[in-house]
Amino acid sequence: MHGVDFEAMFFEPEPLEEVAEDCLIVLDTNVLYGLVIYRGTFSIDLTRELTALAAQRRLLLPARVIQEFGWGLPSVLREALRSISDAEANLKHSPSDAVRRLKNLRSLDESRYDRLVDLRGRYDQLSNDIKRELQEIRKMVIGLFAKPWGLEELKPLFTGAHWHDFSPEEEVGFIAEAESRYRQRIPPGYGDRAKADGGLGDYVIWKSILKIGETQRRDLVFVTDERKEDWFELDEKKHPVCPRRYLVEEYYRESGGHTIHIIDPRTFIDRLLPVLAPKASAAPPEQKHAFVEAIESSSASEDSASAPPKPLREEDLFVEGTTYETGGYHGWEIIKAWEGSGAFATDWFEMRDVWYINCMSHSGHGADPGIAVTQDEDGRLTKVTTDAVRQLRNGEIDVFPPGRFRLDIHPKDPCHQWKVSIALFLGH
Repeated sequence: MHGVDFEAMFFEPEPLEEVAEDCLIVLDTNVLYGLVIYRGTFSIDLTRELTALAAQRRLLLPARVIQEFGWGLPSVLREALRSISDAEANLKHSPSDAVRRLKNLRSLDESRYDRLVDLRGRYDQLSNDIKRELQEIRKMVIGLFAKPWGLEELKPLFTGAHWHDFSPEEEVGFIAEAESRYRQRIPPGYGDRAKADGGLGDYVIWKSILKIGETQRRDLVFVTDERKEDWFELDEKKHPVCPRRYLVEEYYRESGGHTIHIIDPRTFIDRLLPVLAPKASAAPPEQKHAFVEAIESSSASEDSASAPPKPLREEDLFVEGTTYETGGYHGWEIIKAWEGSGAFATDWFEMRDVWYINCMSHSGHGADPGIAVTQDEDGRLTKVTTDAVRQLRNGEIDVFPPGRFRLDIHPKDPCHQWKVSIALFLGH
């Protein structure tokens, strides 16, 4: 049995403000997303000042942080598209029907009813204006899939701060080590065991931080939007209070007696930025608040995207929620799937962007189960295609336009099983 490390046990970290002048800074992946998602003058100034810190080797980005940034950025953009869709859905409910139902009460107060009619018209006009703006924002976000703004400005930051510490073979060797720690609930990483990488990403980043401490022998501040118990002690409402003591002591031992602070982006901006990046720190409070909100909104989607994308399996094309790339495009999501045998008609469904159909019959993927696509254009029904679904051909996808549709499935042999799904286009 190992003895008690009393030095580490009773070590008292230096206050954040006292280490700020000379500490090393490590940023987590979720913080970097804020530099892309929020593009105010604050973000631009902050990127420049962080790049200067990287040139001084005070700001370091572990290789795993940069890798996860690339892997997760499409998911962050898809989350932005979902937010736009939610906003559009909230605008669908016009007061027009309510006003029409009150028409028989017009005689009670004609002037007030006329006022309602006027307000309804103004509401509808404003709603249409908002929808147009949302569509423009949607186009802008979709464009970011191909060319995210800010990446050119981030290149000097990434290359200057890059900390390449472990080979791929070494990272593979961490798997058993991480699993052993997770079984004993030793932080960090076990809070992410349900993720695609089994929580390995957090552990590799922590190993990088320990390696930095071992080689640099300096105090360090790790900025992250993590909020789980494998990084922080939590209060009764599950809010982070302070870093897990185990992490503080482990860094103390590896760094030869130095302090680590693990802080959220808001603390970083309020307490460290005046020392590290005075120009960005002087930005209006609303810009700094918007930057933090951008980081927080990206964290949920980043949680599901911190591992390399897995190969797409054929059966995944018939699972709702699957996202994938194919046919020279990327950013497709399966939003509805059906399976069965014999004739079948789907309910009507709305598609806000271009889309296409996957199908499988007894003959395999792409085999025609007999599908007709009907479009409802303000009550006028139109057959979009009368033969089989348009299929992936020569690397290109024939897609259907946005609108309201229904599928009618008529297999040649009613005994044959079939699967059908519809995929919505999310990006270029």
